[in-house]
Amino acid sequence: MNVISVAKETKKIIKEDKYVLNGTTIYLPALDYTDVQVYSPESGENLLKRNTQNNIKTADDISILAEDSF
Repeated sequence: MNVISVAKETKKIIKEDKYVLNGTTIYLPALDYTDVQVYSPESGENLLKRNTQNNIKTADDISILAEDSF
């Protein structure tokens, strides 16, 4: 799947508030998905450490990616 296809699929998912994964329909919660926060890897690691001490139990609860949004 190329970048254009991914972008179109993402827009469709957000518009419909759902997607299908392995035959199961996943419904998105009513949130504003147009608001995005971008963190540097360092800030993300600090956020992960702070939240792990508080209420997040495993690193699986947060994903830190070194990716470009374009």
